[in-house]
Amino acid sequence: MRKQPTQERARQTVAAILEATRQLLVAGPLDSFTADDVAQRAGVSVGTLYQYFEHKTDLVRSVGERHIAEVVSRLASLRAPTERGPALLAYAREVLRVVREAHEGFPRLHETLEDVGLSRTLREALSRHEQDQRHVLERVAARLSGRENAAAGALAYDLVERFAHKRVAPDEPGETVDRLLDTYASELARVLAGEN
Repeated sequence: MRKQPTQERARQTVAAILEATRQLLVAGPLDSFTADDVAQRAGVSVGTLYQYFEHKTDLVRSVGERHIAEVVSRLASLRAPTERGPALLAYAREVLRVVREAHEGFPRLHETLEDVGLSRTLREALSRHEQDQRHVLERVAARLSGRENAAAGALAYDLVERFAHKRVAPDEPGETVDRLLDTYASELARVLAGEN
């Protein structure tokens, strides 16, 4: 970002620009729209857009950072279970549902970010998200098993990531995303309960 908005009106303008970029990225690839298209959709002038963003890759990276922050916030708001059983399975399902919705709501984000290259800020945000999520899952596993278990947190995180990227193309014919979610939720609950 070229400059950070300091006043509420400027923050709203930047939010509108980022939302317009997100909508255009969902609708088509990066080369299917221009900065003019973003400005028009956001209801701002191109000059206003360029006050905050240097070029389209700057916009995409900022959208990526915003998207990660939203996913992290949603995952952090989930109430972690204190015991095994139905509450743990419901928690596992909810974690996977949040991840699935994040990927389905923005199907080309990863690909587009790879195309434009990750900024240092975005790499740091992704790294923090991964570490935070591993620690959350590790704490859930420790609470359920009564002992520290970094391996369970790492394994649980890897399972969530595998689901996030596999859910687009289930392995077996007739396998649905919901069935796949149930399978992964059961496995995630077993890992967190220390049953692996």
